[in-house]
Amino acid sequence: MDRIFVITMNPAVDVTYKMNRFLLGGTNRVAEVWRTPGGKGLNVLRVLHSLSIPASGVGFLAGKAGEWMLERMRELGIDFEGVMVPGETRSTITMIGDDCVTELLEPGPTVSMESAKQLLEHILQYTHSGDYVVLSGSQCKGLPLDFSAEFAQMAKRRGCLVCVDASGAVLKEVLREPPDIVKVNDSEFREFIGEKEDASLSILLRSAGELLRMGSRLVVITQGASGSIAVTENGKWIVQAPKVPVLNAVGSGDAFFAGLIAGLSTGVALQDALVQATSCGASNAMFSQAGVVEPDDINRLAQQVKILPVG
Repeated sequence: MDRIFVITMNPAVDVTYKMNRFLLGGTNRVAEVWRTPGGKGLNVLRVLHSLSIPASGVGFLAGKAGEWMLERMRELGIDFEGVMVPGETRSTITMIGDDCVTELLEPGPTVSMESAKQLLEHILQYTHSGDYVVLSGSQCKGLPLDFSAEFAQMAKRRGCLVCVDASGAVLKEVLREPPDIVKVNDSEFREFIGEKEDASLSILLRSAGELLRMGSRLVVITQGASGSIAVTENGKWIVQAPKVPVLNAVGSGDAFFAGLIAGLSTGVALQDALVQATSCGASNAMFSQAGVVEPDDINRLAQQVKILPVG
């Protein structure tokens, strides 16, 4: 099994409120509340832990919230180290009510280049050729726009297998020299290639192929409850997800990414890794909290995933 190292540039305390109804502009009473260490990279780490896949990680943390997150991750038995910076770790708030989900995402602390160098030193110390290095989520304020891209290129030059799940300007910078594995959701990918929502499958496949020609080994475009599209030099596939009762789809993309990396790092065939990834994403959607999966659900749902070759 290859080692997995996860970098979370902008962790968050995930706060989930479950309400019977949500009234915009009015008073809302919360029925249940959960607080968990989150942010995309930490969600990936927590799902890997649920799958009994060893992994470690690092990220910027700040203030009392950051200290709480570090302590909580240790209580969970997850190997995560924090580079402490001034300020306070952000919160992300998810409100579930009236059969809809509303998210509030804080920006996070400002990080200096001195702190950024500490993070890079930590990564250089703990990663080696052949490791899966996972970069997931947004950047903190204060970092150059191309910081994540430069880090990804550095890790790739060290012989690591670089896996990225990002969006917006960070995604654009990273894809100038594509990492080994790119996982991106459908709307972010369409924005990146400058296509509208009704862009055809052939356009998406052609654009994913361009990333392969630039150096990526695998491009996966997730499409929510519908499933995903996977493209390599050896083939193209449409992956159909099972139908599940959805409580909260937030974090399902992170669960998918964790399942994919878990499969690939243990040497299973790509199609089997895609089945596991899809099952993890579906399992997460059945819980109120992000980054939560149930192994028994994953095994059951795997039987319902369909993979269809394209072309």
